[in-house]
Amino acid sequence: GYSIEDADGNLWFGSNGEGLYKYDGKLFVHFGMEQGLSSNTIYSILQDNTGNYYVYGNFNGTVNQDLTSISTLGGQDIFLSKYNSNGDILWMKQIGGTGSETSIGICMNHAGDALIVSGQTNGNCSFDGMFPISTSGLNDIFLSKFDLNGNCLWSSKAVYGADHQIGGAITIDNNENIVMAGAFKVDASFNNNPASDLSSSYLGIRQYFVAEFDQNGDNIWSKLINCDDASNSTNIKTVTTYNNEYYCTGQYTGNLDVDGFAIGNATGLSDGFVFKLDTYGNIQWLKEIKGTSSIESITKHCSDATGNLFITGNFQSDDLNLDGTILTNKTTTSKSDVFIAKYNSSGTLQWAKSVGSTGDDKSTDISTYNGNVILTGSYSDVIDFDSFSLTNAGATDAFIAECDDNGTFLNALQAAGTKNDVGEACIYLNNGRNFLTAGDFYSTSLTIGTNTFTNSVQDLTTRDAYLARYGCFDGTTINSTSITCNGLNNGTATATPTQTGSYTYLWSNSETTATIQNLSAGVYSVTVTSSGSCTATASVTITEPSALTSSITGSTNVSCYGVNNGSATVTPTGGTSPYTYLWSNSQTDATAVNLVAGSYSVTSYDNNGCSTFTFVTITEPAALTATISQNNGCNGSCNKSATANPTNGTPPYSYSWSNSQTDVTATALCAGNYTVTITDGCLNTFVQSVTITEPTVLDATTSQVEPSLSSCDGTATVSPTGGTSPYTYLWNTSPSQSTATATGICGGICAVTVTDANNCTITKAYTFKKAINLRVVGTTTNTATFAWDGNGATSYRLRFNKVGETTYFYSNVYTSPNTRQLLDPNTNYECCITTNESGVYSPYSSPVTFATLNNTSVLAQNLRLEGTPTSSSATVAWDGSGASSYQLRLNILGSTTYSYKTAYASPYTFDLLLPNTNYECCIRTFNGGTYTSISSPISFTTANEVTVVATNLRVEGTPGTNSVTMAWDGSGADYYRLRFNKSGSTSMLTVRGR
Repeated sequence: GYSIEDADGNLWFGSNGEGLYKYDGKLFVHFGMEQGLSSNTIYSILQDNTGNYYVYGNFNGTVNQDLTSISTLGGQDIFLSKYNSNGDILWMKQIGGTGSETSIGICMNHAGDALIVSGQTNGNCSFDGMFPISTSGLNDIFLSKFDLNGNCLWSSKAVYGADHQIGGAITIDNNENIVMAGAFKVDASFNNNPASDLSSSYLGIRQYFVAEFDQNGDNIWSKLINCDDASNSTNIKTVTTYNNEYYCTGQYTGNLDVDGFAIGNATGLSDGFVFKLDTYGNIQWLKEIKGTSSIESITKHCSDATGNLFITGNFQSDDLNLDGTILTNKTTTSKSDVFIAKYNSSGTLQWAKSVGSTGDDKSTDISTYNGNVILTGSYSDVIDFDSFSLTNAGATDAFIAECDDNGTFLNALQAAGTKNDVGEACIYLNNGRNFLTAGDFYSTSLTIGTNTFTNSVQDLTTRDAYLARYGCFDGTTINSTSITCNGLNNGTATATPTQTGSYTYLWSNSETTATIQNLSAGVYSVTVTSSGSCTATASVTITEPSALTSSITGSTNVSCYGVNNGSATVTPTGGTSPYTYLWSNSQTDATAVNLVAGSYSVTSYDNNGCSTFTFVTITEPAALTATISQNNGCNGSCNKSATANPTNGTPPYSYSWSNSQTDVTATALCAGNYTVTITDGCLNTFVQSVTITEPTVLDATTSQVEPSLSSCDGTATVSPTGGTSPYTYLWNTSPSQSTATATGICGGICAVTVTDANNCTITKAYTFKKAINLRVVGTTTNTATFAWDGNGATSYRLRFNKVGETTYFYSNVYTSPNTRQLLDPNTNYECCITTNESGVYSPYSSPVTFATLNNTSVLAQNLRLEGTPTSSSATVAWDGSGASSYQLRLNILGSTTYSYKTAYASPYTFDLLLPNTNYECCIRTFNGGTYTSISSPISFTTANEVTVVATNLRVEGTPGTNSVTMAWDGSGADYYRLRFNKSGSTSMLTVRGR
């Protein structure tokens, strides 16, 4: 038999010949297989993650399930079926062929997307008509993989040989590898791995093996477990995995050897064993469960979450030895007693105990959960489970017993009838609060507690199945409704026990009904008590949405004055989405569009009807306006300007002045009236006017105070009039001064530039009597010319001496500049000056030094024409400088009428010449009171007059806002005069140019 609990707490179970059953705690549902054939057997049931079930078993003849029907191909075949959670068949697949097939094991891989099945075959066999295999000997063991839609993905002869291959119990480890345990005679080969081949050292005697296969069915390794007894009735019954290590239990006769770990018996009857292999198949430990005189068998083992093993089985011997712990049979008549033992993962026995009656007692299944253990089976007379005693009602009755982790029995129950009644399977439900047991009975009726079941066929030869559940109700679920809006108290909670019945309730807020209402946010717990005093607690958190708030997360103001292209977006947070919106202008989207300037409010509602309020102000640019600032410039000029100053509106701005200028500032304006039209970026316009007036003429009066002869205490004062105040001042004193009165003046001359607010300027000069800044402005071989600042004194006295000498000579002079004669050539001199005012002299100034020239350097030589003569002028140049003067003689070629010109330096320009005339010119030097000889003449010709006359006057290019370029034919005149006037005006502007 077998049983399994689904995710909803329903129990599914099967039994030989009886089909598939489902029990949901209320209804007992039978999904029949083939009726009337006791050899139809369900071997295993699995459940996937979505609540579907997979049933694996054997059948003879025909299997009918709803509209699905399959029939055997030879002897016994195997079926694999899938049901949904309601028991509706989804598909059924057949494994069979010419011989007989037996289902052994079924597992689901850890990914939950495929099934691995194992079994025996002894002929030609196919898997849903695919992947056929043929046995190599009498029996082979197969492996096959199906997806969850029933498609066979692969199959293989996992273990094959010349004789029998038996069993094939399987499990899947953490690496998704398949671990198989079984037996063979003669030899065993393993799929796609000749290195794993095994052979028996004992001809014709059954040997055991453990082997590992990958997810494709290819063998990884195999392990031989030697046995030398010829009974051939023993095997490895169960293989399980924990932490990628493998545990095997079963029974043997004779001697058993696992990699040198050996046990044996001499009775010729079976004993039990348990051993552990590591992940590579290496033996870790081997334990013997040994009787003294009869048959012992291990029926099942299971493991808990820490790797402890719980083993159950039967023994007929008088005594059973488990690592020195002796269990004694209740009878001496070869009747079986039941034993249960616990080993840790290292193979150390923790405890062992037996139960039995004077009759035959057997265990069939064992299960563990959270430190407790249940086992089921049958008994034939009064049996004691510690303090719990069960009586017998007929041939055999079924038992279900529970013990704790230390082997102390907590309860024992029976299913009793007059004939053979057997417990076949037991399982803890997932919550650990109760367990289920399943079995079958031949009795006409079966009593379990206060419940009586009647066999559907009263012939004492037909079995019915039973299912019983023990313990408390599973628990309590709480359904709740959360608070709709933050801060309210409208939550509810309803406690619902998993089974029907009479219950009382006690909530943490002292309420005593199944449903509590008007709850604020918080945690609420409830204790539910059944009529049988079982309790279960549950808690629920009543939540409330976060406070619903909203904010304006984006807005666009109106771009241009007077339009309606503004927008605003509200974003709510908290509450329960989705949200709806209502704006004060009746729009209902999160973003309100086409808004004019103004204030808007918006109410946001969440899915529970909670609301929040916010507002936004949409602005627009103010209406475009402008002022004009002006600069009236200077009196009589057209250098005035006007600047537009727009405000508000939307930039950028453009400008159109009444005089066609387009910049923000109109320039080169004369006095008059002007307007400007300003256009903003939205094409709005504004017109502003300005009158440019003529300021009065900027002028200034001056006054000064003479410095005393012995100090620098003179002053100069300027008093501006006219123009446009305020005024600024800049004196050329050292250092410069910027007030209306300059002070600290030593003498000489100074000047001040007055600038008004329109940058008009006037300069006034001051001359003081006291001489300062004596300087040499020219020298010859025998003269030196001096200049100084200052004028108007009674006289000025120059004192000379040769450098290094103290012999002085003086010159009384009256104006600057002044030339001293009769100096020696090529000589270093120094000179000082003093001011005489009415017979009082100032101190002599600091001396200036100079040197007269060498005689040869002053002579005029290499007279030559400089440039090209015009029709009325010609320029000549020469080498030599520093003489007192140079005399140029000019005459028309061939004429003896001469004109003389005095020059002081090269070059010199003759003007008022005749056009198209040949001239010749000579030069001589005047120095030291005498002239040198006249030089040889040079000749030149003036230009023809017709080429210099201006003709074809025209405008060149495009006039600017305040300028124009004129061109004409003709060149070479002294200058050309252009006259301008405004059209219709008699006011003239005359410009002279070349």
